[in-house]
Amino acid sequence: MFGISRTTKKPIIFSFIKIPIPAGNELNSKQDAKQSHRAHWILISVVDESFLLAGMTRYTPTFIFCSLLLTLACVAIAYFVSWSIARPVVSLGKAARKIHDGDLSARATIFTRDEMGDFGNLFNNMASQLETSRNMQH
Repeated sequence: MFGISRTTKKPIIFSFIKIPIPAGNELNSKQDAKQSHRAHWILISVVDESFLLAGMTRYTPTFIFCSLLLTLACVAIAYFVSWSIARPVVSLGKAARKIHDGDLSARATIFTRDEMGDFGNLFNNMASQLETSRNMQH
């Protein structure tokens, strides 16, 4: 709950909880039992909003720095992943464009040993066979 401090005129935040007082073993009647259930302690917590936010201002620069650092790390990782995926495709595209334009000696640069590397090797073998068969015809 929220309120205004009478002394500082600043917003305050307060909360309360009812803590039941356990009944003793010497209950003699139903009336005593009913009254014991109504008995409770009330714990009230009041915090001036300025005190609540004071700790936050101390940690804000660190939080901003860590957030920026994590953001830069995520951007760098995303760039590296996209670059490692796109680089073999771009190399194959350049080699295919050169072959299409008549340069049968063009080959794709192989960057990895995974499926894209296998595909690049197949492409280069195809280009070699095409160049060999073209040279045999002339």
